[in-house]
Amino acid sequence: MLRARAWLVALLAAAAIAPACGGLSRFERHRDAGATSGDDDDDVTSPPDAGRPDGSGAGKGPTDAGGGARPPDAAPTDGASDAGPPDAGPPDAALPDAAPPDAALPDAGIPDWDVAGVAAGGDHACVLWSDGRVSCWGRNDTGQLGDGTTINRPAATQVIELPTAVSVAAYDRFTCAVVPDGSVRCWGSTDQQRLGSVPADPDPPWVAQPVTVPNVGGAFELSGGPTAGHACALTSDWLYCWGSNDVGQLARAEPASSARAAAAIGAFRVVSAAGSYSHACMVNDFGELGCAGATPGNGQQVNTDVFNSIVAISDALAVGTGADFGCALRTNGTVACWGTNGDGNLGNGTEEDSVEPVAVQGLEGATKLAVGAHHACALLDSSAVSCWGKNLHGQLGDGTTEQANRPVFVLEHLAPEPRALENIVDIAAGNEHTCAVVGSSYVYCWGSNLYGQLGTRATDEQSPWPIKVIDTFR
Repeated sequence: MLRARAWLVALLAAAAIAPACGGLSRFERHRDAGATSGDDDDDVTSPPDAGRPDGSGAGKGPTDAGGGARPPDAAPTDGASDAGPPDAGPPDAALPDAAPPDAALPDAGIPDWDVAGVAAGGDHACVLWSDGRVSCWGRNDTGQLGDGTTINRPAATQVIELPTAVSVAAYDRFTCAVVPDGSVRCWGSTDQQRLGSVPADPDPPWVAQPVTVPNVGGAFELSGGPTAGHACALTSDWLYCWGSNDVGQLARAEPASSARAAAAIGAFRVVSAAGSYSHACMVNDFGELGCAGATPGNGQQVNTDVFNSIVAISDALAVGTGADFGCALRTNGTVACWGTNGDGNLGNGTEEDSVEPVAVQGLEGATKLAVGAHHACALLDSSAVSCWGKNLHGQLGDGTTEQANRPVFVLEHLAPEPRALENIVDIAAGNEHTCAVVGSSYVYCWGSNLYGQLGTRATDEQSPWPIKVIDTFR
């Protein structure tokens, strides 16, 4: 293992060619080539009876998640309801005929290409097509849909003036994409320098079509986080971040937001990153997990402007961040979460906060993680999805609006009884809605639809069941 001093010398040398920012911590150490992680004792263990959620553990899900191969790598209510699933037919059986407010929708037509992935922001969502096009729907008051307007769109509309994209991420009132040359384009709110390239106090305070983030090259992926006011681009050597920094989430000592993308950390590859309005987290290629900002996962509840290790986890594959909590996907297919837990969003069967990671109960076989504002979901190797946490608007997709402090299956509304929605290959979670790619041709969303984020050509009609997004299927 290289000592911290040797790592720091390497970082300082690299800083001569890349703009560095922030402090360093024990998370930012590097092991000798060929070394493996996991030497430390693991403080987080799965329950001895952990398995895929079933009727006894989840309380609502079916007893069998279904088989199938591992997926390819590729109006708000006043309160929760105690009632079970409604008797009405499937929500996509009869779509509303209501026209969208303020303007007519463009005729998107039926595309003849496949769905490559889905992203969910605060109150909007986007799909990446296999030919590199990007379409978005939902809230658009700051141009986060990238169609040149600020009109909410309850059906998918194509992002304009965007070169072929290879990766898309949606945040709080803005959206970003990586294009094939490794540069990054963003659009939406300019508040707190979210777009990374717009002068302070622009008029109007948004850009409704893509603009280039400066000083970023070689990007292959973006951080996630529907509540985040900042974004990060992952490259082979550096993590470049820009935007809000009021609690140190950019790993910089100064609290000011930044329009200049800077390298927060280097000397090893970051394989996953996520942020929220209050913190940011990353995973390196050794499975080490570190967070900056308001980060209780390391056993403390203090703000920090460096990426501090969450030492209880040394085998992370990916990380997701909600409003005041975070979760990590581990190499053994389990998930551990930390932070606030008033909505059961830690998934450990309680509503007690935890400054240390705790295992999500009854969950195994997870291959992908999606974290919303107050809920989280995991894609399983059975191609089904389990979710937990807040469910006021049906964002867990189990046919109810009942909070769940343990995982419940996302269900299809089928007669004579619902069953787990399967053949899912990608998932994304927004503030109060969730979306999934089913097969290669369909996108389904569920939860709040106040701004049209379910993509049904209607607004203000939430759904606790998955419903097909219009204009995103072949």
